[in-house]
Amino acid sequence: MSLTGLPDLGIPPLVGATRLWSPYGTGSFTVLPDGLTLGRRADGSPDFSLALVRGAEANRPPDPYAVVDLRFTPTYTLDEALSEVREHRSDATVQPFTISGGYLRLAGQTPASAFPAPLATPTPVFSDGLDRARFTLTVPLEAGLFLRDLLASGTVAVSAHAEVEYPAVTARLHAEVTFDPGALLPAVTATAGAQGMVAYGDLLQLLASGLPRLPLHVEADAGVDPAVLAATVADWLRARYAALAPAPAVGPQTYLQFPAEPQPGQVAWDLSQPIQTARPIVLDFDPLAGIAGWVTAHGLDALVTESTVPALRDGELTVTISAGLPPVRLGVLELGVELIAPPWLPWRPQQATAHAELSPPGDAATMHLRLSPAEPPVYASQPYAVLAGSAANEPLRGSRTPRSGSMVRLGPDDFPVTFVPVRVADDVIAACTMHVDFAPGDPALPVQSADLDASQPAVAFTQPASVTGGQLSIEFRPRDGAPPFSLAPREAAPTTLTLASLPTYGPQQITVTATFPDPGAPVAVDLRAEGRPDDPAWVSTILLSPEEPARVWHYLPVSPFHPGYQWRHYRSTPPPAPWSQVLPAGTPLAVVPDPPAEPATPADPSAAPSAPAGLPPIDPAATNDAARASDLPVTPQARTADVPDHGGS
Repeated sequence: MSLTGLPDLGIPPLVGATRLWSPYGTGSFTVLPDGLTLGRRADGSPDFSLALVRGAEANRPPDPYAVVDLRFTPTYTLDEALSEVREHRSDATVQPFTISGGYLRLAGQTPASAFPAPLATPTPVFSDGLDRARFTLTVPLEAGLFLRDLLASGTVAVSAHAEVEYPAVTARLHAEVTFDPGALLPAVTATAGAQGMVAYGDLLQLLASGLPRLPLHVEADAGVDPAVLAATVADWLRARYAALAPAPAVGPQTYLQFPAEPQPGQVAWDLSQPIQTARPIVLDFDPLAGIAGWVTAHGLDALVTESTVPALRDGELTVTISAGLPPVRLGVLELGVELIAPPWLPWRPQQATAHAELSPPGDAATMHLRLSPAEPPVYASQPYAVLAGSAANEPLRGSRTPRSGSMVRLGPDDFPVTFVPVRVADDVIAACTMHVDFAPGDPALPVQSADLDASQPAVAFTQPASVTGGQLSIEFRPRDGAPPFSLAPREAAPTTLTLASLPTYGPQQITVTATFPDPGAPVAVDLRAEGRPDDPAWVSTILLSPEEPARVWHYLPVSPFHPGYQWRHYRSTPPPAPWSQVLPAGTPLAVVPDPPAEPATPADPSAAPSAPAGLPPIDPAATNDAARASDLPVTPQARTADVPDHGGS
């Protein structure tokens, strides 16, 4: 996928109430989350389930077990982020971040000794391609019963610790590094880690202070910041050699796992080139907040199921499949996975296979592989996809991945298709419907289209993984009858649309200038946002003078679909001047003086500077506060430095 729009690590983040990364190239600023929360299904129920499974025969497999399954989503302060970023760029928009992977572990808020250890196992999570992720954990039945009892008692004292990554683009530096990975990576782990694991913070410190001690040659311009160089080398190491690993214990640190036996050879990196990497973030949350109320209202059976399964034959292996995938997928007829166990001689001369289709929204399956009784549970998984329009519905097949044990977790990247998910947030759905077209990167493939609303707020377009590129076209259709409008066509990439994605949402500003036929005469104008009433509470007055012929007016639109403004000449006596037609948001305003309603009175040189006809005398002490003049009514919100709660400034 394209790097355009991903967080740009080469530009320092904006740090305030939120943390914002500038986009690489074009696009929206990315907002990092301030927390996580349990997801909700389409019917409003918590996206959580606990399955308790027992075998029909106590002395035969399978052993009793439980499956904990939940989806979580980040929380943001998007409006605060938008206000912050608009202080730096008036047309900026913001978007939620994207989870590329990570781990989650549960913990008890009761004494640690009382919380079953299997429930605290760090477990991989898989994103839907945007900012929502799925956690599935198989535990012994006793651990599941413990969690069930917590739910039943209403005392859901469970916390969750998430270590996740988001995609980003490396900083571009005038620097080159050369090394032998067979020497560098063991040196890094021996100095800063153990068993191939290194804390991310320790890696940064080592690269910032210990480069001369490492088998790494660096050539960098004198102006390169050592801290930025260290972070950039760490980003390249993450992209090329390391993977996120669960931390040994709950805490603020994240860890990277390096290969135990890296391939030796000479490697050269030009750090002036951008590549995609991943940055970590740690978030703690209550995964079951509010769930006790749901249980009280709907009963425990709404979240907990109990089942009995037939006894397994000797050597039969039960494998649970859990996939974190977009729930609505266009262009795909079927997604599934095949399990393959090669022959295990001499007891099993034939290959053993099993396959299952994955259907939304559960995207889960239970499969059985017939192995020999003494055989270890070793096999491979291979996802497949049947795309619409493929010859004879012939499936595309993904890579085979070695597996062991009874759980297989899959994410979008495991399948032989590229997903382009698009989600519309609730605030957008309340104001409009959406029409989205996806043109695949291969012109021979048909365009895919979707209408998004409350009944279907998300969709994932697809194309074969071998196809690159593609384009999204997005049209907003306001519910209040305002004309539809479209965003500029954009490169196909995971997209979450909120009101903060729109340049016409939130604080707006225009530049107001004036010409002065009479060098000593100021000009005053009234301004109001489109749709606001002709009431002093909603009208801002700005004074322009030859000494200050340009001002900036800030205002808050009624709606992002009605973002314009109107203006008129200020008159101190009735009747007021007529309002102009609505001007588009961002359109600069050039004002000429209002023709005098009556002949002007000659100025008294000993008096204050004269005003145009219709204006009271101008206070010589007038400052940069908008429209500050003696006897000139100025609303409290008429200040160019502030964003008002309603009208403008």
